[in-house]
Amino acid sequence: MSVDRCICHSISFDALKQIAAEGQLDFDALSQQTKCCTGCGLCEPYVRQMLATGFTRFHPAPTGMIPKPILPRTGGSKDLYY
Repeated sequence: MSVDRCICHSISFDALKQIAAEGQLDFDALSQQTKCCTGCGLCEPYVRQMLATGFTRFHPAPTGMIPKPILPRTGGSKDLYY
């Protein structure tokens, strides 16, 4: 199971990443424009990590922990690991 979207506002991290890149938006501007992280707020650490790393899929992280991105394996495999 991976975390890949803001559930409250039904917007994927892929879409958020594209919006942020196109508008050169920081976290506050992205949140204001898309309303991400303004519902339950559980996606905020993931969105912040997405902006910092560019990754858009994460393993669920315990509350207060930094989420770990799901990285593609090298060598052409479609399997994922972290």
